Amino acid sequence: MDAALPRTFEEFDEARRQAFVRVMDYKRTGGRLVGYLCSYTPLEVIDAAGAAAVGLCGTSPETIPAAEAMLPASLCPLVKSTYGFALSDKCPFTYFSDLIVGETTGLRVPIDAIHYLKEDGTESETQGENYIPGVYVKYGNLARFCKIDPVDNDHPLVTDGEYRIVMPSSSDKTKTVSEVRLYDEIIVSGQNLYDGKLL
Repeated sequence: MDAALPRTFEEFDEARRQAFVRVMDYKRTGGRLVGYLCSYTPLEVIDAAGAAAVGLCGTSPETIPAAEAMLPASLCPLVKSTYGFALSDKCPFTYFSDLIVGETTGLRVPIDAIHYLKEDGTESETQGENYIPGVYVKYGNLARFCKIDPVDNDHPLVTDGEYRIVMPSSSDKTKTVSEVRLYDEIIVSGQNLYDGKLL
């Protein structure tokens, strides 16, 4: 493998330049590197594959603006910082990683439970422009419609098998319009559901 240094190498402080050189030397001797973002990553699998595991973590807010050019501003600052370091080639571990293992954060909502309401409150069979996506949750003995973020530039579609990952409810409505909370009991299937329906 031809492990080369990034074009911005000379701009880095001495400690960062040394880290780049050490990782580059490791790669040139045939070493494999797996960066990971989650403490639940099975390190024994990486070790069994004969690779070195290195935790990735944004160490400062300096790269957040670069990340926000591509990621939603509502995303975790740690994730944005880490992604910014990778995007700007300022982290030797992401720069030289053969594989990066990460995870998404949010609430897992069954795709079958998502409903789309028209502005007049009637339900649509499919998603359409200006339709409001959401789920029905049990609220006592009532069904309540809780909005989730629409799929757009600020809220990319993230799925996990048969689930969609949505942001949880927040008091800061500039981050998310989602009204779903962590322990809400989502109604996956039901007939003639509407907001306020007695269950």
